[in-house]
Amino acid sequence: MRWRTLSVAIAASILLVLSGCTGENADNGSAGSVSESPNGQIEADPMEEFRLSLIADRLPEAEAGARVEESGYIWRVGEIDGEPQMVTKDYREDRLTFTVENGTVTDAVWG
Repeated sequence: MRWRTLSVAIAASILLVLSGCTGENADNGSAGSVSESPNGQIEADPMEEFRLSLIADRLPEAEAGARVEESGYIWRVGEIDGEPQMVTKDYREDRLTFTVENGTVTDAVWG
């Protein structure tokens, strides 16, 4: 009985410590963040504005990739016509992962 109580206490302590670790650096200036200007207006991150304009232009994959490279970023395709593609799990702040439907980029996410 004593071991069980001790085990529960240890597990609760670990959960308490771990819950305090999440969200500590929620706004660390990573891609896609927004900030407030001195006059109180919300300003989108330039990288997020680039991503949104790329999606809005509905470009073919090759053209979208060329635009990304011209802007100094890298890209890959994460999904084609609803089929997930094999990609690495590493996070790259300067990389866009495209969703492609019928040869057109319909979405992109940083990372």
